[in-house]
Amino acid sequence: MKCPECGTENPEGAEFCSECGTKMPASQPSTEETKPVETKKRVTSPPPQSKGSGIGTKAILIIIVAIVVVGAAAAFFLLPSIFNASPQAATVLVAPAVSGAATITLDGQQIPVTVDYYDKPFGTGSGFIVDQEGYIVTAAHVVADPIDLSYKQNIRKMEDKDIKWYVAQAALILYMQQYEPENLGQLTYEDLNTLTDAAYTTGVVTVEKANYDIYIIGPAFPNSSTGEENYLAQIIDFAATDNQEKDLALLKIEKPPANLPTVSISDQKPVTGDDIEIFGYPKEQLDFTEYIASAGNQKQFLESVANATLTKGTVSGERTSPKGTTYFQTDAAVNHGNSGGPVINANNEVIGVLVLGAGNTGNYNFFLSSDYIIDLLKKNGIDT
Repeated sequence: MKCPECGTENPEGAEFCSECGTKMPASQPSTEETKPVETKKRVTSPPPQSKGSGIGTKAILIIIVAIVVVGAAAAFFLLPSIFNASPQAATVLVAPAVSGAATITLDGQQIPVTVDYYDKPFGTGSGFIVDQEGYIVTAAHVVADPIDLSYKQNIRKMEDKDIKWYVAQAALILYMQQYEPENLGQLTYEDLNTLTDAAYTTGVVTVEKANYDIYIIGPAFPNSSTGEENYLAQIIDFAATDNQEKDLALLKIEKPPANLPTVSISDQKPVTGDDIEIFGYPKEQLDFTEYIASAGNQKQFLESVANATLTKGTVSGERTSPKGTTYFQTDAAVNHGNSGGPVINANNEVIGVLVLGAGNTGNYNFFLSSDYIIDLLKKNGIDT
């Protein structure tokens, strides 16, 4: 017997159509073929049912599709990190600087000076998000004292007195830019350090407020590249304190946005010959902005620069230092600013953090394996 709604042939005595679920008539002539009713199929409401009745094949498919669509929409809005948890999305630019307030006293006159973060930046490095609470792994030397690093090759965490000293130096530079620009232009970096020591210790410069600001910029942090939103991080663990060769630091964003993308940490040891990828922010990427005119969509351009770059290479070898620290060499091309960036395997997992480069070719570099990263995270109660 044919369904009067869709024309599907059903067994004699069927109560409902197996195709659309329409209730079948009580009886149907067997000697004469019944002409199907030509009408539109109902899709806005389910067919009437009685206890124990079945649902047609199309009705089941409609329900399944509805569940999938609703589920996918919910996943998109509730779990956006699933869709952008790529190594590039989780890689960040780490930009340390100092800010504060100081007073310069000359000839009995007191001159207040305000120091903003862009007055005394310390260069930049890279890092990667490992936890949705805002924990970030980077190389310790990226956030270390810059003078000790430059002159002594010593990776040392800055103390309050160091931060105040740098604020004092920034205040001197700002003062000289305004009142003695010709003298400032003749000073070497060493001269400026000597002048700061003298002015700070004799009280010519007094510091009332000093902050160490570690700015985090990247695609995971909305409007961070344009300065509309600032995301600051604090140092949670400075692993290089115990062993200079364990060049790792753990940072935490003070007010992280929701649904941060994160990277997975692999516990597999790198093997010579493995293909790898390195994400990061080489200095040349930032220098590139100088070659682009400010006309046009500057905001869009800055947001694009905030995405980490990718280089590829292989694991070239394994090297163990006399202190027992294991480094892995790679020929992936990186430069200043890539330090602290994640080294990624073929499964998009972190197998190391870039810490060291040698020579001037840009492709003779070293990274610490994920073993050290896992130890650092476990020490701080972070589930890897």
